[in-house]
Amino acid sequence: MLPWVVPSILLAIGLIAAFDLPNPLVGNAVLLGRYWLLPIGYAVIILPLTVRFMRAAFLGIDPAYEEAARAMGASGFYRFRRVILPLVAPTATLVAGMTFNDLMAEYPLSAFLYNVHNKPLPIAIVDGSVSADPEQAAISLVYVTLIMAFSLVVILLAERLALGRAPETSKI
Repeated sequence: MLPWVVPSILLAIGLIAAFDLPNPLVGNAVLLGRYWLLPIGYAVIILPLTVRFMRAAFLGIDPAYEEAARAMGASGFYRFRRVILPLVAPTATLVAGMTFNDLMAEYPLSAFLYNVHNKPLPIAIVDGSVSADPEQAAISLVYVTLIMAFSLVVILLAERLALGRAPETSKI
């Protein structure tokens, strides 16, 4: 849960310091200035949020569903695929969308870790918004609109997946 406490700028500086020399964790490679340092930084930033929400989704499942499938003779993989996974699919979809949107707004980490071979979208949006060229400003607005459209699609998809999955309540 450290990325929730430490600002992303400090995490970026920590990643730079950790991977600016040959590191045995990555096969004695130097990752500073390479493509893979930015995805590693994004994973460090977004992992606590993803784990927290998915853990809550798995803990919120009624154990009676799995017990019923086990009583009918379903194997462990079948129970997961046919009982558990459909129950957590709306949460997983929303978490994926939230992580995507969080990463599209993660400017500080992106500014420290990107290089010429992987210019992330937050950097492109900021570059376009401060440019004097009207075409660059328009492209920046298109990027923002696409992010908002993606957010809407994720929300609608998760809502669609959740239809019929809510526990039934007694009508007295």
